[in-house]
Amino acid sequence: MKKYILSICTLAAVCLGSVAVTSCSEPDDINDLVLNRVLSPTGITARISQEVNIIVSWNEMSGATSYELEVYADSPDYDQRTPDASYTTTLTEKTLTNLIGETDYYIRVRAIDENNSSRTSKWVDIKRTTNPEQNMKKVKAGDTIKMKAGCKHTVLADTELQIIEVQFGKDINVSDKHKYPFPI
Repeated sequence: MKKYILSICTLAAVCLGSVAVTSCSEPDDINDLVLNRVLSPTGITARISQEVNIIVSWNEMSGATSYELEVYADSPDYDQRTPDASYTTTLTEKTLTNLIGETDYYIRVRAIDENNSSRTSKWVDIKRTTNPEQNMKKVKAGDTIKMKAGCKHTVLADTELQIIEVQFGKDINVSDKHKYPFPI
């Protein structure tokens, strides 16, 4: 019995000794404690406007003096490449214009405290894909379509097309007019 008690006491001493050794290391010093940090923008939304524009908006954050936006097309390679566009604004909405249709845009926003840069918030991001570009003009009977010389164009009609009228030349007169019945 004494043999077991002695073994248990030795084991307990070894365990306590190892705990005491590991718990006696000095903790890292806290050099700077940032309180009241500006929080990351909340309520971020990105909506499409006019097919290829994106309106980004977010909630106003207490303590923020401005907001920084970064825009990346096709992939979110944050911190690995220069953003395709970057903006600084004091507003809580930014319209990104003249974007490319059917493209993924990765947008990130953070709140800036210009009085104390250590209080700047972390980034918050959102992804939005632009719509296909609608660059074809709608035409109706009687409309004139100007075309570059040498271009091939196909005209589609909602109803049965009976005659197409074509004029050639820079200064068009009646003799330049040619009518073609359909189907050709």
